[in-house]
Amino acid sequence: MKRKEKSQRTLGGKRRKSSISPTPTPSRSKETDFMSLMSKVGFKFEENGNKMVTNSTVVQRKLLEHLNKNSDAMIDLKKSISSSMTENFENEQFFVHCLLPTELVTVEDGLDMDSSQFSNNIQDSLVKVLLRCEPLQSIVIEALLQKFPNYTDNENVQVKSLMHQGNVQSIVNIPRLILNQLRWVNVIHNAVSIADHLIEMASLMQSAAACDMICFLPDLLVSDNDHSEIATSLCNLLSSGPENITPAVFDALANLVISDSVAKDIQEIALANLTTAELKDIPIIVKYLLKSTLNTQSTKEVISSLRPNIDFSVLSQSSSSSEEDAASSKSNITLIADVLFSAMKFHSNVFSAWIAVLEKIDKPQFNVGDLVTLFLLCDVQNTTHKKNALTLLHNKLKSGQISDKVFTSTFTTCSYILEAHFKSISKITQGLVWNSNPQLKEAGALMYKLSLLHMEPYYKQETLGYIIEHISATSASSVNTSEADTALDVLREVAQVEVDILLPYASYISDSLTNMDIMNLSQVRKSYRILCYMAFTDSTDAFILGMKDELQMMLRKQLTNLSERYQHVGIIGCLTSLIAMSQSNTKKDSSPSTDIQSLFKTLNYLLGNQAHSWSLFYDEICIACKSYGKLPGQLIKLLNKHAQEKLQLLFVTDCDQQASTSSHSLETSCRFGLSSDDKDSDMAVNLIPNAARINDQSVMLCSLFQAIASLEKMSKGSLDNIDALQCCPLVMFNSKYEEKAVFRSLNNEQATQILDCLFASINWIREVLGIFSMDCDEEAENNILLRLKNACEIQSTLEHLLPTAPTYTPPCSNSNSVVNSAPKMNQTISSKSQSSSSTQKLQKTLNQTDLPTPSAAKKSPKPAKKKSTVVLPTSSVSLFTSKYIPYLRELNKEVFFLLKHPLLCNQSEAEKSVSEQNHLEPQHLLFLLTDLNFKLHYRLGGSKAPPNGLERLSECPVHEVAKFAVKLVPNLCIHLEKISNHFKKRNISNPSQASNTSMSSTHSGENLKQFEQLSKCYECLLEILVEIFDYRDIDEGSGETLLDGILAHITNKSKPKHKKPDPVVKTFIYTKHFVDTVPTFNAACTLLKLSSSILGFAPDKEVPETKCKDMAESLSGCAVGFLQQEWSDLQSAAGSQSNHKLLATMFNLHLEPSPDVLESIETFLQNSLTQLLGGIPPDSEEAEPIEYKCINKSNYFVFYKGMMEALATFSSQISPPSNKSNSDSENAKLLVNWSEVVKVLDLLIRVLKSFPMRVMLAPALKHARIIVERFIKTGIPLCEAMFRTHQDEIIALLKRIQQVTRQLQNAACHAKLSKDTMLTNHVPALRRCLESFIFRVKGIFVLHNCHEAFWLGNLKNKNLKGEVILTQAAPSDSDDDDPSDVTVTHPLRGEESYSESY
Repeated sequence: MKRKEKSQRTLGGKRRKSSISPTPTPSRSKETDFMSLMSKVGFKFEENGNKMVTNSTVVQRKLLEHLNKNSDAMIDLKKSISSSMTENFENEQFFVHCLLPTELVTVEDGLDMDSSQFSNNIQDSLVKVLLRCEPLQSIVIEALLQKFPNYTDNENVQVKSLMHQGNVQSIVNIPRLILNQLRWVNVIHNAVSIADHLIEMASLMQSAAACDMICFLPDLLVSDNDHSEIATSLCNLLSSGPENITPAVFDALANLVISDSVAKDIQEIALANLTTAELKDIPIIVKYLLKSTLNTQSTKEVISSLRPNIDFSVLSQSSSSSEEDAASSKSNITLIADVLFSAMKFHSNVFSAWIAVLEKIDKPQFNVGDLVTLFLLCDVQNTTHKKNALTLLHNKLKSGQISDKVFTSTFTTCSYILEAHFKSISKITQGLVWNSNPQLKEAGALMYKLSLLHMEPYYKQETLGYIIEHISATSASSVNTSEADTALDVLREVAQVEVDILLPYASYISDSLTNMDIMNLSQVRKSYRILCYMAFTDSTDAFILGMKDELQMMLRKQLTNLSERYQHVGIIGCLTSLIAMSQSNTKKDSSPSTDIQSLFKTLNYLLGNQAHSWSLFYDEICIACKSYGKLPGQLIKLLNKHAQEKLQLLFVTDCDQQASTSSHSLETSCRFGLSSDDKDSDMAVNLIPNAARINDQSVMLCSLFQAIASLEKMSKGSLDNIDALQCCPLVMFNSKYEEKAVFRSLNNEQATQILDCLFASINWIREVLGIFSMDCDEEAENNILLRLKNACEIQSTLEHLLPTAPTYTPPCSNSNSVVNSAPKMNQTISSKSQSSSSTQKLQKTLNQTDLPTPSAAKKSPKPAKKKSTVVLPTSSVSLFTSKYIPYLRELNKEVFFLLKHPLLCNQSEAEKSVSEQNHLEPQHLLFLLTDLNFKLHYRLGGSKAPPNGLERLSECPVHEVAKFAVKLVPNLCIHLEKISNHFKKRNISNPSQASNTSMSSTHSGENLKQFEQLSKCYECLLEILVEIFDYRDIDEGSGETLLDGILAHITNKSKPKHKKPDPVVKTFIYTKHFVDTVPTFNAACTLLKLSSSILGFAPDKEVPETKCKDMAESLSGCAVGFLQQEWSDLQSAAGSQSNHKLLATMFNLHLEPSPDVLESIETFLQNSLTQLLGGIPPDSEEAEPIEYKCINKSNYFVFYKGMMEALATFSSQISPPSNKSNSDSENAKLLVNWSEVVKVLDLLIRVLKSFPMRVMLAPALKHARIIVERFIKTGIPLCEAMFRTHQDEIIALLKRIQQVTRQLQNAACHAKLSKDTMLTNHVPALRRCLESFIFRVKGIFVLHNCHEAFWLGNLKNKNLKGEVILTQAAPSDSDDDDPSDVTVTHPLRGEESYSESY
């Protein structure tokens, strides 16, 4: 500041050097040698400036001619000119005029020549003309450099020149004028010494002049050899020079060619200055650092040191609070971002280094600058670079290394930087929302939300357009609706936080959201919340005020619509409006407003006595309680009062009051009460329909009860007011009607009432289980377990009675489920034969495709369709099928915490623990596991369409469901170990009964039922663990993943001897403990699936390769052991498709992890064929022991298909031959592999002679063609490369594959003869492949000059047995003339030949 004030005083005229000296221009009589010389060549010196009589080029030429004439006295002339020039330059007016441009003399000035011949009257200055004259250049430069010390304090002077009219004076910067004279000279001698002098002077000058001198240096230095020395001097100037020269120094350094050693030192200095530099200096320092790196490694080092200093959030906070300084700060930060983006865009080493540095940053170190840099990396034009940057961003988001706090801080403080790259960022956000990964989808939603909250209005409008596109992209019938759900969540959160942002676009949003025909119910709820947030705000805008009226009109239309969907949409909108009105009224008054009461009365009037509509309303109350978290108190009171009054009026009754029997003639009683005597209870829940009920009011019972529980929990935090409903009995029909004989004697109406009552009771108990399991104390747990036993009892009764009523349709209980309405039983329940039409309908009903059940092996095959008779089912059915699940209430996931209770496997354990009530029996455990397995199969298994009956689970995020399932793993493992120990003890105590086939014949009915229940529990437990381990994101995320938690728990249970066991290995060993106790083949197959899933995590968890091989061999051996056993469940349902799938899965689990697939296939093939084609009866004493008891001729095609697929997969993995010089050993291994493949293929094709079945021919034709095609691509080039060194091996290989191709030709002829389209579709491609193979083999012999050993012949059409097809056989043909009988010969010996025919 002191220096600035001093300069201002000088400009005011207080110092002599601040203005032009009044000394007049030297007269003619006093002209110096310098002036005399310049006058001769065409210069005129005047008081207001210099003039030139001709062009500057002509003047320069004349000057050189004059000097060259006096070459003998050149030295004396130079001295004279130098002394006179120095003397003249002391006159400041004269000196300034010599630096300024000169004017061309015109005719008016007294010159006879016409100035129009010159294009410009302004010519170069006198100094510039002298500098271009090489003999005088050094003299002029020396004189100019001596003038710099005169302007150290004040560099600006006022001057009047010829270019200004009148007395106007201009301020000129003398040092800058001097530098400008030097800047445009083509060649300057002694540039290094001049540069040193300028650097020395820069340390004495003011900041502006010093910066000009420093920036001039790159233009001065021509030779690159001098740059390093000057760069060192410039760095020293940073500490000794004036202030604010840092940008100029690094700008000059960036334009110099510096050696590596000096550049590294300068980089260290730049990094040191970066920490203390002002914000305005940072861009130029960053630019130098990124430009000065020579290779990727040095760039990584520089960027690693640079990254902490460019955290944009810290730089923004360090700026001043004034508006002017804030604007300047934003401008400088934007400049830094531009410098970074330019370096990434045009320098690939900088881009690669940034990617490498960001990859190594963990979550705690990842800051705002890193995220902004990552966005800049994604905006480069190079497609490959952009893909790498997007991959890095996705990986960071998947692993959770970029926190929401960093995102929020980035958009809050650096939105002006992101706006410059808005197009790229919007595309990134769109891609994240489109992605199926939940972490990426959440990140995309957060970016949309922050863009709406923090960007400028234009970008907000563009962002809103993208969001509306997401909403419109998904229809209600679409399977994947997550894109629209995410977009609606963004708008809902923004409307909830800052609704004023959306109000300017209310018309646009309203038009997009009111079209609810393309939305599902979840999207409708979100849309109404957004509309209500905007409609019920305190805005005075005319459109917003009109939205309320339009919303009311739309709700009335929807509620009065006859369509169930539109009515449901209206109910959602009505409840959402009530909540929004209550929230806005809460700030004014605690009591419900008139508008709220009026809207609720309208709802009551429009719904009337429609039970199903009220059920929808109560379900929506429950959903609202979960989604909103907390409803206004006034609305809770209003809804709770209404719901409790309706429950009391319609369903609650006294136990001693007899149910009315006017509508039926069946006896009723109070049942399933938890007290010692049901008659002692004060109240009961009436489940008997009567004439007073209209529209089947029992439909709303469970929904009404759930709504009351949700409102009670929200208002009071407990369920104490309604806990009596947990224990009260149920008014039902007498249990005697549930006996099968009595039930058959009832008419259709009575039987329907019995079944309706049973379904109502089990749904009520399932709802009680779900509600009261959320708040469980010790007493409540006892009641919950008792209710669980009641549910199992009623379910057993229903499964016992439903087969006798195959046309019965249960009453609807899930209001949100789309249930096709069907009539009740319309025919007498009897065992008599039915008509043909009803028979077909019954068979269609019984053969429906069920959803996956825990015991897939128990499914019976579809009965054959017959027109004459129908076999009615007599065994029990399962309620967990697609036919009955939509009619059951969904269990809350909190119920599954009952799995923590111990399991009692037999009667002796139950007697020992009579005093202990909190235990589970096999049927109770099966009830819970079956439901849990069904839920996890849908939610974690990747099912696209949600089945009816799982609406609550569909609202829960998949990752939350996975976390919940992982919490259950310890209890699941306990039950699995308990059942396994039970079967182990049974096998030890009864060795003769260890075989699974003897259970049905040696055990009593009770023991058999218990065995079946425990077996199903075993299967369910394993299937649940498989679903958890197969969850796609189980090993995703930062820190400890879900997989790590499971492995840690199981590792602790296995009690390892080593201090640091490998979790994957220990978990695999843990699963092997159950190999000897699996009760069914389905359980065995599921156990191997579990082991295979665990083995799949070994590479990611860095398990040693040797241990991986050992585990794979163990898994393959277990599969062989299971195939060698005899299983009762396979025999009971032999030939079913489900059993074939299980056998195929088991066989694949044997082959895939096998260390030698070809050897495994060959061994299995030989042993199985010996077993099936041995010719000796298995029961005779001479019969060989059967190795694979699961195999027979009816299911052998399953294993044959598996072997062909495995062989094709193995052949596709054989690499092409290597052309390297040291590749002989590698090619020899490849030749051995192909020899083994062809050998096994030959054996497999020969099997078709013994088993000419279509189910075996199809995989043979398909996969054999694939193998031959692969041999043509990789095997033939291998034979060509190794023919000279391995003739014998290659001839043997070709001989073997010739036999295979002939058999394939016979199989193709057999397929054509059978006229089976499934087989004939494979024939054309196979024959083209065989023809190509023939010519490629011929090419081998031609290539090695032995083509005489190969000829083509005609191959006769034969079937699989080798018999000639008579329709194409000529009478004179004989087998002796068949050229296919010619053998493969050795071509190089000239004794044998190779023939092939087609």
